[in-house]
Amino acid sequence: MAVAESAEAMTIISQMDSSDDDKVRSVNGILCLKQYYRGDDPSKVRFVLWNPATENFVVLPPSPDESEPRSPYLFSYHHFHGFGYDKVRDDIKVFQYVTFDCDGRYDPIFCDPLFVIYSLRSNSWRILDIDMPPYWFRSDAYQGLEVYSDGMCHWLAKYHTDEEFIVSFDLSDEVFFKTPMDENSDFSFSTRYHLVVLNGSIALISSHESDYTTLQISILGELRVRESWIKLFVIGPIPSFDWRPIGVGKKGYIFFRKENDELAWVDLSTQIVEEIGVKGLEGNCNIGTYKESLLPIEGLNN
Repeated sequence: MAVAESAEAMTIISQMDSSDDDKVRSVNGILCLKQYYRGDDPSKVRFVLWNPATENFVVLPPSPDESEPRSPYLFSYHHFHGFGYDKVRDDIKVFQYVTFDCDGRYDPIFCDPLFVIYSLRSNSWRILDIDMPPYWFRSDAYQGLEVYSDGMCHWLAKYHTDEEFIVSFDLSDEVFFKTPMDENSDFSFSTRYHLVVLNGSIALISSHESDYTTLQISILGELRVRESWIKLFVIGPIPSFDWRPIGVGKKGYIFFRKENDELAWVDLSTQIVEEIGVKGLEGNCNIGTYKESLLPIEGLNN
């Protein structure tokens, strides 16, 4: 496994143009950065694992669909769905859902979607042999519809019947299961929602487009149990709130961007809003928790 020092890795990253597609996630002191190539095939992505404390990087190898030759008229699209820690194997894993499409000027080229997972210990990707309905994968995880908690990744999905539910993926057992949403919730096109981890529990923040400054927060008490959803808070209206929430702090504060670009938080217990003295760009601003780790990335491979 090639572990790069900070200067070398930053040189690699600087060769790719920055855009709002360049994202970052953090687990156990390791950041996962995702960037799209800006070359002949913009559908290709590059993942980099970075430990800021030790200044080590690992540039992930191409996923199976990128390393195998294919028709020049067939394009792959990488839907990042998770990044987390396998506590059984002491491993860091990244997984994504890969779909394919062809140039519309040519006869259709059909290729089944893939679910691929990367292991830091082996420094390699592999295809998961799982028959998964395509509607189980709703959106790129960086859009606020996916969270990681205690060895599992969770994201929002829906059936073709518009029934919403949470899909959970256990990074150790590599199995999926689903939890139905609260049957009293309104998950229509007019409702906006955001998945977060609040005080160790899976939580859903939602608002209606007619009043997106008022937020409803529901907590999931037990995975796989629809009846365990509990409506915890209704807060707002929050002045100058620019949907969507951009993160949740350790104390349960919800961070968001105001219409004047100022970042702020709202205290759920008091509903008091405070600015934090930092500005953020619309559509390209997220806040996450980070816990320093002095373990070199390559230490997991030994």
